[in-house]
Amino acid sequence: MRWFGISLAILGAAFVVSIGVAMAGEPFWASLRAIASSRWGMVTLFDLGIGLAFVGTWIAMMERRVWPTIGWLICLLCVGNLATVAYLLVRLRRVDAVTAVFIPSFRRVDPNTNDQQPPLENQA
Repeated sequence: MRWFGISLAILGAAFVVSIGVAMAGEPFWASLRAIASSRWGMVTLFDLGIGLAFVGTWIAMMERRVWPTIGWLICLLCVGNLATVAYLLVRLRRVDAVTAVFIPSFRRVDPNTNDQQPPLENQA
């Protein structure tokens, strides 16, 4: 599980550096207009929007409280997939296994036995 967190942290740091380099080189709005002026640029922005909507929906399913969900959704709108990496790192610290990062923490009912299974998150 540790390798997953280290990998995410390295990717997040590389992402922050690339954003800094891009911002130092060109103004954001001028670059966005240049991207949006081509058809492939529009497809790329649409793809980004669909992906962020998917991640936002997943975060809303994962979080049990409204205000943290709203905070993460605002972060997604402001910094995009950098917020996704940050959310994965935070979530990784709250669970016992890497697979539990991607599974909601509510109690599930086993369809075979009708028994409730405990949530996958740490209770600490």
